[in-house]
Amino acid sequence: MRGEVSETAVTMHFVTPEYDKGPVLWEFRIKIRTHDTWKTLKKRVNGYEHRFQAIITNLVVNGLIRLRGDGTNNDPWSVIVPKGYEIRQGEYI
Repeated sequence: MRGEVSETAVTMHFVTPEYDKGPVLWEFRIKIRTHDTWKTLKKRVNGYEHRFQAIITNLVVNGLIRLRGDGTNNDPWSVIVPKGYEIRQGEYI
């Protein structure tokens, strides 16, 4: 890797009519290591995706993570998440 980017992330978001523009409901930040290649980074990112996708999806299906609002200026989206699952800026693995 060329060192231009120091981190990446696995994110999940709600689906909305506009492609890939739904509010993010979960993010897991991953530090790019100096010895990473695109293959090692891809493997690590995929591992975190597979580890957390079922857990987060289960929280959504069971209503523990939910979307409120309609995305307009009068009723902006807000994502409701259980304690401990909030997106915390500046944290990564």
